[in-house]
Amino acid sequence: HTPSQPAQNPHRSTAESAQVTGTSFAVPPQPVTIAQISQTMITQIPDGQQYNINPQQAIFDLKQYIQQHGIQQLEKAIVDYIPYFLIDLQHLMQVQPAFYAQIIETPDLISLFGDIALQKVAEEFIQAQAQNLEPQQANNPTIIDVFKTRISFIKQMKLFAHNSPLTQRVSMRSLSPKYIDKLLTVEGLLVHKSPIVPDSVLIEFICKKCASKFTQLVTKQTVNIPQSCICGCSDLFSEYDESEFVSKCSVKLQESPDATQSGEAPVNIQCMALQQQVQHCNPGDKVMVTCIYRTQPQRLRETQSLLKAQFKPFLDIIWVDVVKRGEQDLEAQMKNELFQFVDQQMIPADLRELIPRTDSDNDPQLLKIIDSVAPSIYGSDYQDIKLSLLLQAVQGSESNTRKNIHILLIGDPGQAKSQLIKFMAQITPRSIYTTGKNSSQAGLTATVSRTNGDMHLEPGALVLASNGLCALDEFDKLDEIVRGVLHECMEQQTVSVAKAGVVCTLKAETAVLAAANPVDSKYNTKKTVVQNLNLEPSLISRFDLIFLLLDKKDSTADRKLGSHLMSLYFQTEQLTGLSQSILKRYIQLCREINPRQTPESQKELTKVYMQLRKSSTNNRVAATPRQLLALLRLAQARAKLRFSSEISVQDVQSAYALLINALKMSATNESGLIDLQLLNVGTKIDLERIEACSKMVMVVIKEREQITVIQLLEQLKVDLQLLNQAIKLLVDQGDVTEAQGTVFLNK
Repeated sequence: HTPSQPAQNPHRSTAESAQVTGTSFAVPPQPVTIAQISQTMITQIPDGQQYNINPQQAIFDLKQYIQQHGIQQLEKAIVDYIPYFLIDLQHLMQVQPAFYAQIIETPDLISLFGDIALQKVAEEFIQAQAQNLEPQQANNPTIIDVFKTRISFIKQMKLFAHNSPLTQRVSMRSLSPKYIDKLLTVEGLLVHKSPIVPDSVLIEFICKKCASKFTQLVTKQTVNIPQSCICGCSDLFSEYDESEFVSKCSVKLQESPDATQSGEAPVNIQCMALQQQVQHCNPGDKVMVTCIYRTQPQRLRETQSLLKAQFKPFLDIIWVDVVKRGEQDLEAQMKNELFQFVDQQMIPADLRELIPRTDSDNDPQLLKIIDSVAPSIYGSDYQDIKLSLLLQAVQGSESNTRKNIHILLIGDPGQAKSQLIKFMAQITPRSIYTTGKNSSQAGLTATVSRTNGDMHLEPGALVLASNGLCALDEFDKLDEIVRGVLHECMEQQTVSVAKAGVVCTLKAETAVLAAANPVDSKYNTKKTVVQNLNLEPSLISRFDLIFLLLDKKDSTADRKLGSHLMSLYFQTEQLTGLSQSILKRYIQLCREINPRQTPESQKELTKVYMQLRKSSTNNRVAATPRQLLALLRLAQARAKLRFSSEISVQDVQSAYALLINALKMSATNESGLIDLQLLNVGTKIDLERIEACSKMVMVVIKEREQITVIQLLEQLKVDLQLLNQAIKLLVDQGDVTEAQGTVFLNK
């Protein structure tokens, strides 16, 4: 051959079009696939000596199994465009035992010849369908397009195998050299799945001298590079535009906790898989992997060709089955119900019976749902808290502001705070439970890790729980740096990351449910929430509702509680209410409702907010715009809880009652009046000092009309922090203006 007359690739079709048997339409030529180079693969394995198999016989056996036992599965795959076909190895062992034994000993024949056999059977199936078409159907453009699409689709279909017998199942800890290149089934936890990368399955080499082309198949992640061309030239280069690639990813498998021996760390192993083999599973799933145990040589150094004597093992995945558990079955049921509700507004019968009939606080169905939240927790003091937690799980509606409701539970030890938030983490979709003591900044936001030399982000709890709930127990134990992350997440609903050259902003539309213990283990009612928790006021003010759970001495209540606990312990009393699975399904459907404001509810919302504002004085703040938005979110969630398309006046009044009860617990002064300034200062005594200092500042400013902060500090002889807080109070009240270190009297 000469460069001006390159050799034709024998595996590339030169026809302008291909006629489909039984139809009157032609199909454009398709790109080269493995199915079109079956003869090449056979010539690369002469007489099957390399694998001790007969390629033609292997293809025949695979075709026979598909034709006799898999036509229905193949038809469904073609009609629904499912790009793979699964062989059940246990069924194959029963119907073709000799061929099954050959697959166990030489599992490579599945990857080498499985796709060829599958695509040949699929082509024959489509041709049979085309021959059965009526003449008018054969000329129908719609049917012609369907057949064209299917013919193109079957070239992408892959054949995999799964469900091997128990004799082939091996624990991860038992993997040894005797299993190399054997078909196995390994059970474990999928802990990491890398991004998709292209992997070559067919490489085309071109001679620089005569432009001859050579096609080589990649087997066991290696390719035989031609030593020389037929013209004698040894200068060959690979042409990637003419090569064929598949999407692959790296997967890390870890030993299951129930299989880990006591006192030992779990074993893990690296795996390689096609995208189709692992796209249905996610990190954290318990999986059963059908695979081939491989070993890979390692270089002594990257720049040297010397190899280590120790090879690196890995699993070449054939298929991954997710081990079905009750929770995963529930997730599948919830997805199906959600689709039916969004598409057809269908509500399952068992959930339809739970919907409250009225918007009253005493509706029997509503009370039943409330009582089903942590039913083992007893007491009328928990009714408002349980209702608030339900509204948090349901969320508000989409708007320009955040829809999530943040709740903080504070109180003495033993008041069931942890039980409440753990229960909510179990019934709220997309929820994550963690503790403040064991949470780091990277664990809550995102961490940067390196995979194959590339830096990528792995999301933390706040990002993973986006559009869900992040339950933070021991909230007061969070480090100061970690608490700083929550400021942005709770208000802007985002998490900004700038690490190792990776700068991005991640969405974190997460509702935060936190539980905290007082500094002295016992809540001091003479101190404010800020002083009891020793947390930043700016962080505490971001919570919509703050509830106090105090250990009150009440002999009657104590007797009832003791009787209730003993009856549960000795099982003389059964817990009543809805199951967690029903609550979780109900909450998910409630979230899809988007109630609208009515003129009456909007008027009522403005009315109750103005009532709070009117009770404010120069020395006391009873409400801010944050309370108005909290009222709106609570009213929206309450309407969604009964599947209502409108927010009623009663919804607003109930939300107002919840907010008032929470504020009375956490932000009341010594006179019993609501004062939000108590959430912004250290103690009630501090507030009195600030007010006294502000009066002294006003006396000085009225005499001079303007004065610098330094002059005030020298004249009043007070602490600088106290003076700044006093000036801020006067600025908020509109009495003075501060600019560039100078305070001006407002006239």
